[in-house]
Amino acid sequence: MNNSAFFPLLSRRTCVKGVSLREFGLYLTYILIGTYDLLPFCNLDGQMARRGSEIHFAAYHMEDENDCRAFRNAFSSLLRQIPLKVDHDTLMQRWWYFFEGSLGCIGILKQWLVRTLYRALREESAELTRAHVEQSVLVGKQNSSTPTGKTATCRT
Repeated sequence: MNNSAFFPLLSRRTCVKGVSLREFGLYLTYILIGTYDLLPFCNLDGQMARRGSEIHFAAYHMEDENDCRAFRNAFSSLLRQIPLKVDHDTLMQRWWYFFEGSLGCIGILKQWLVRTLYRALREESAELTRAHVEQSVLVGKQNSSTPTGKTATCRT
């Protein structure tokens, strides 16, 4: 890590540490949620490394019916958040398309739907269409592997 990236992290750590409310009898647990880019932040000093825990939320797998059900539920919840008219049932029938396009990662799926919504709003559309979805999918290397570097395999 170069120094220019390191010093802003140190100041952020100090801010997080400074939020402590122990003088009022309150003890807080800090939970930092984000991408793998946050990992260097968690190991800036011995105290943070010793007290912290890394929990990896793996992608869903097409072979596991419970994972498929959980993915469909998350997908349905995200669709309900879109402030435009959405043909929910039609998109839910093609859940596997979204599973493949997002590699089973809800974070990728959310980014995809946000890009889709942005495209529809830019076009001043009152409805989110399949064309918006297909024009917003990640292509190439951007979605060729999971965060662990393993290529995702999905069957349709």
